[in-house]
Amino acid sequence: MLSLPDTPIQDESQEGKTSLKTGMATSIERLGLGRYNTLGLLSTTLFACITKNRKLQETLWIWCGSLIVNSIVTDKLKKKFQRHRPNTSDPYNTFDWANGPKINESFPSANTSNAFTTATVFATMYKNKKWAPPLAYSVATLVGVSRIYNNGHWASDVMAGAAVGFLSAKGVIGLYKLTSKNIFL
Repeated sequence: MLSLPDTPIQDESQEGKTSLKTGMATSIERLGLGRYNTLGLLSTTLFACITKNRKLQETLWIWCGSLIVNSIVTDKLKKKFQRHRPNTSDPYNTFDWANGPKINESFPSANTSNAFTTATVFATMYKNKKWAPPLAYSVATLVGVSRIYNNGHWASDVMAGAAVGFLSAKGVIGLYKLTSKNIFL
């Protein structure tokens, strides 16, 4: 049977906790919340409109579409797997599956998938800026690590969230490029 490194990673992440580290992790993990992404989307839209920055306006359409796709996929997966969180003290391989009570929705991490969706959009759209991809993916990774540190997710939840976010964004970017070529020809 496949054994995931979830338990050793979780055990290691819970050692040496301090109130400072916990406070920092709590602040960072909020960057993956839907309401913070909505706030970021709205403020960036306002900035793009005021500055008439066409590249940023294009990025906003892609970002919005990517967040929608990511949200749908993440929600479907959470409801399908219904995995128990590490803070329940249940083993890492405890799932209720689709017919469960819909209270255990650890897999995949939505905070992480949101963060990686945003990171992938900006890293891809601004790949010509050397600092953009490393900064975007570093922040997204910190969101995922903070979810593990705060005992809200298993490592595999975070890795799956990163994959869902990345693929959601890449899919929308690819679709946008395909349709924009056909529209503007």
